[in-house]
Amino acid sequence: MDFLDPKKKRSRQVRLAIGHTLMVLLVFVATYILVFSAYGYNIDTKTGEVIQDGLIYIDSAPDGARITINGKLQDSKTNTRISLPEGKYTLEISKDGYQAWERSFMLEGGEVLRYTYPLLFPTKLETAQIKNFDAPIQFATQSPDRRWIVLSGQNVTAMTLFDLRNRDNNDQPLSTVLNFPASLFTTAKGAHRLKLVEWSTDNRHLLVRHSYAGGREFIMLDIDQPAQSYNVGAVLKQKPDKVNLFDKKFDKLYVYSAKTKILSVADVKSKVVSTFATDVISYKPHGSDTVLMSKASAEHKDRAEIIMRQKARDYLIKLIPLSDSIPLDIARYSGDWYIVIGVQKERRSYVYRNPVDFVTNKDIDPDVVNATVLRNDGLIDEVSFSQNARFIMSNSGRNFSIYDAETERHYSYTLQQKIDTDEPPAWMDGHRIMVNSGGKLLVFDYDGINRRALLKVDPALPVMFDRDYIELYSLSGLAKGKYGLSLTQLRIPADR
Repeated sequence: MDFLDPKKKRSRQVRLAIGHTLMVLLVFVATYILVFSAYGYNIDTKTGEVIQDGLIYIDSAPDGARITINGKLQDSKTNTRISLPEGKYTLEISKDGYQAWERSFMLEGGEVLRYTYPLLFPTKLETAQIKNFDAPIQFATQSPDRRWIVLSGQNVTAMTLFDLRNRDNNDQPLSTVLNFPASLFTTAKGAHRLKLVEWSTDNRHLLVRHSYAGGREFIMLDIDQPAQSYNVGAVLKQKPDKVNLFDKKFDKLYVYSAKTKILSVADVKSKVVSTFATDVISYKPHGSDTVLMSKASAEHKDRAEIIMRQKARDYLIKLIPLSDSIPLDIARYSGDWYIVIGVQKERRSYVYRNPVDFVTNKDIDPDVVNATVLRNDGLIDEVSFSQNARFIMSNSGRNFSIYDAETERHYSYTLQQKIDTDEPPAWMDGHRIMVNSGGKLLVFDYDGINRRALLKVDPALPVMFDRDYIELYSLSGLAKGKYGLSLTQLRIPADR
């Protein structure tokens, strides 16, 4: 028998050993190829060189849009991912009935890019009047959850409230009239105007500044129970020049006096006001234990100190030239703190990531600049974070400088279109900026591309959106001195 023959037995063992070895090698090679492929490596069929692909995620609103890369239509539609060799590309996202969205980009081997934010605007906008008013609307605002729209005219005690989540038989938002106590507002002849300061996170209370002939005051409005509204100055027995919510709560406030330069914290329920900081020029609170402030320096008469107070401790972030206006903002993105400081005399804004960690690290040379510099062409109008806090804007007229906290890139550009000055540029969402230009709403991506002039709007009033950015609400003048609230559809009927 073969298994008793020593030679045949040895030959069989050799064949088995070779087979096992080849099997192990095959598994090893297959595993290596899978890992190699998973990391985006590939073989260039033309040159035979090993190259590493990059990956892009592509989505749009509405979804199901066509994807064209370097002029070639792709098999898949939006809400997909595509692997591409490193290189320069032009991406177009298009759908029937909408304006195409385009972008050029450079993809590096192993890089992952996410274009999940493109918003396609209809080629033809459909606009319908929701409600007409006999007098001009002078105040308009929307709650943070984008459910409530509040409007008022010259009579600041009567406001109209629209509920975007509840509709009538014509599929239009239900509205009610809010009557606030006349005692909330100082009586004076002439024009009365309201300006939003900020909403509470309860989407019920909003702090407004009431301006009238001879003065101004701050009112906390309650849209659920108007009778529970209160006049900040009357409750606290003082007339602050600036008021902000403490941790976005309606019953605890920051109050500031421009004359004394004292920033205080006021508890509305107990009516206790305590000094928070002195020599304050500007400030920006965040949460319950963090405030970014600019203060006149006691040691340097021509300098201002940028202080970040966190958990009752002050950290000196930067000394800058003293000026009347020092724009500031602060936010958290992806677990990190970011601050932006506008320095008027330098025409620059400085962006810091985790500034407290930097100034408290003894191993870092204090002379090293730990900031990204955003340059502007003129005096800085404002600095601000996008709604998702990823982008930081420093704006000077038509000149924009933007920092991307995710990619650490920054962009500078100047709009060719004129900007109406009544309403400053504002973030539409996490990736887009909107301005009023020539009486029309102009929307563009954070880096200035995909500019779209949408519709005629009142340059003195904001535009508003529903929760999913499917509907746009705007105000404009009508014939015979009337005013109208309009609803513009941002989807064609097939996508609603």
